[in-house]
Amino acid sequence: MKLVYESRACAVLFNVLCSQNSKRPFLLPSNVCPIVPITLLKAGCNFSLVDISAEDFFIDRNECLRMVSKSQERYGGIIFVRTYGAEIDPGEFFAELKRLQPSLFIIDDKCLCSPDYDGLGLNPLADVTLFSSGYSKYVDLGFGGFAFLKDFVPHQRHARKFTESALIDMTKRCNGAVAKRSLFEAAEGEWLDLAEPCFSWQSYRRRLMDATSRTAQHK
Repeated sequence: MKLVYESRACAVLFNVLCSQNSKRPFLLPSNVCPIVPITLLKAGCNFSLVDISAEDFFIDRNECLRMVSKSQERYGGIIFVRTYGAEIDPGEFFAELKRLQPSLFIIDDKCLCSPDYDGLGLNPLADVTLFSSGYSKYVDLGFGGFAFLKDFVPHQRHARKFTESALIDMTKRCNGAVAKRSLFEAAEGEWLDLAEPCFSWQSYRRRLMDATSRTAQHK
């Protein structure tokens, strides 16, 4: 298992997807944060939205299994979002996905969960487990994202130019499209910050530890 740390969780996701270089679509829950599909598009990946379950607001697992079983090898992977940071056990679901399509790439998106900076609670069937300490997350440091990758998962940092105005414009257009229920054009431009974090992993981890402790006491 290897650890990857970036200024934003979507930068981790972007680098992982670009390193995979897969053109097959990913399955995403329909209630996913808009930045996720936008990041996929920027990385050149397609996606299919799947409805959510009325029982727990997670991606509809039965529908995912049906889609994968009907079109084996059509899908590149799935991003399993932990709605509201719920710590459910998806092991049986992940196992069935791997049985149907062993090559399916599973990203366990735990950005809304308490950050597991030591990787002690990872699901062994997930190829990537993603965490965030950005805006509105369990711990909000205003920056930072990291992931645990299985050793065979390729990863390379892809340096790109970043401008704050491009990010502001992309966010404004995305929010406007959601509010008006209109079509959102894929956001090109220099909106994704892929620069190396300004803090070392050790410094960031200490900040996470302190903030997680305070947040847990408050909750």
